[in-house]
Amino acid sequence: MSETVHEQLQLSLYMAEHASYASLDIVDQVYPHWVISYVVCGDVITSCCGESWRARAGDVMIHPPQLPFSEQAAGPGTHQWLLLDAVTSRHIDLFRLYPVSPVISLRATTSFSAVFGRLLTCWTDISLPFRHIQISAYTLQLCSIVLEAWQQQGSPPRPAALLTPSDRFTDVIGYMSQHLEQKLTRDDLAALVYLHPGYFDRAFRSIYGVSPMQMLRDLRLQQAQRLLETTNLSLHAIALQCGLGDAGYFSRVFRQYYGQPPGNYRESAKSAKESYMRPL
Repeated sequence: MSETVHEQLQLSLYMAEHASYASLDIVDQVYPHWVISYVVCGDVITSCCGESWRARAGDVMIHPPQLPFSEQAAGPGTHQWLLLDAVTSRHIDLFRLYPVSPVISLRATTSFSAVFGRLLTCWTDISLPFRHIQISAYTLQLCSIVLEAWQQQGSPPRPAALLTPSDRFTDVIGYMSQHLEQKLTRDDLAALVYLHPGYFDRAFRSIYGVSPMQMLRDLRLQQAQRLLETTNLSLHAIALQCGLGDAGYFSRVFRQYYGQPPGNYRESAKSAKESYMRPL
């Protein structure tokens, strides 16, 4: 069985550094981006929003943007750390879509360090060919290592004290994704987070750049796209499953969004999955 993968990530890397210290005393540090800090060696107490965690060699610390965090270590240590943003095609921070805990233990510690080493080489050598492509690839690989370790540990949630309005709206987007076939209004979605519809609309737009109803439409069309590629359902059935009215309305909005009618898209997707080399 083959599958088309549509998920895209917009990655922005602002810093990559291998840092050693005799002792550590970082107090109320704030960054506008996510911090991923891998403890190569050392014993660190990290705290944020009144809660504390211990990170030892082989652990990764995840610090959300705009929240002051502290790190203290009485003895020496070494960290490999990144300052980055990763946003999905649904306009959601990767680490809000997957609300990782503040400290994660890695099983494949050598894998993280090896990939980080390659990333650091690309980051510091601006003469390398295809440098930006390699930086993106290695950064994404490091994010994948962290998320996989988090999942293997049972996906422990981020503490409530560290949640921001962005995290609150991530739950709304999750609700949209699970109820695409239902008629949802702005008032319905605002009620999920106990906000006035007008304020909810403005706050949502300020974070994601689109209104809640535009986000809902995008999610519905993305699901319709997947169903066109993976099923033989009629256009009418897909429209119903995705909350896109009838086949006529579905066809109009799909064409506006993707530049071709859904029937044509289905045929081109089917052709694309056929191997250009015929088996012997």
